[in-house]
Amino acid sequence: MRIARLSLRSSSRPRVALERDGSFYDVEALEAALGSVVDVPGDRWDFHARVIALGGAGLAELDARLLKGERPTAARITDRFAVLPPFECERATLLQVDVRGGMRSSRVGLARAVSGPDDLVSIARGDRIPLFEVGLAVLLGEDLRDASRPEAKHAIAGVSIAIDWFFGDAEPGRLGSRGRSLQVGPSLVPLASLVRFGDAAVDIEVADARRSLGCVRDLGISLEDAVAFASSEAPLRAGDLIGIGPLPASIGLAAAWHQPIAVTVERVGTLRGTAVPSR
Repeated sequence: MRIARLSLRSSSRPRVALERDGSFYDVEALEAALGSVVDVPGDRWDFHARVIALGGAGLAELDARLLKGERPTAARITDRFAVLPPFECERATLLQVDVRGGMRSSRVGLARAVSGPDDLVSIARGDRIPLFEVGLAVLLGEDLRDASRPEAKHAIAGVSIAIDWFFGDAEPGRLGSRGRSLQVGPSLVPLASLVRFGDAAVDIEVADARRSLGCVRDLGISLEDAVAFASSEAPLRAGDLIGIGPLPASIGLAAAWHQPIAVTVERVGTLRGTAVPSR
């Protein structure tokens, strides 16, 4: 199951959707056509309420029906839309767990500055080309403080891909600093859908050349250990985002200005981005 947060031309508020085989289906319209298995208070289309506050209630059942081929035309999104970062940027704190060299450190950043899928990522211009590193992003579904591994695992609402763009002498892992920008997407995949996730392959495509970055296990830390560590560094709240990385094979990668790159994590999706100099 892949949960997306979309901005539609026809709606003033972002909506929660399910992605299946490259198409997006509005959750509210799906439940109107197929029926709902849960009583949802408030707005069925609200991402934070549905995915965080209600723990994704009813979404797995809807996705199962999509998988079976029940795909009502009225629910398929054909209107012009943009895929947003799969969390509520305005409500979240962003905490990066840096695991390079087997060490762990954390830094707090600005979630509202996070870029989404297919974005032009603006970073400070310099006399060298921008660098980037690849990792994962974990969205929390519960408040945490000094959590155990089981508590941390239970609190993970889903997983997405992260690209940490930076330039020149920007401090590694320091999010939100000048010359640094984080990109997250494309969708949110619940942990229950990621059995044996450590084996998931990670690939990158730059300038039409594709190469392997290894697998998720190469991060050297499990998702629950990273979240537990983050919760020991600062109190965390439901809806916060935890960045985890980088993959060792991604350290020191570079892309020319305006050159698209694509990072694919098996069973999670593909995050595309392009670095452009800020004005």
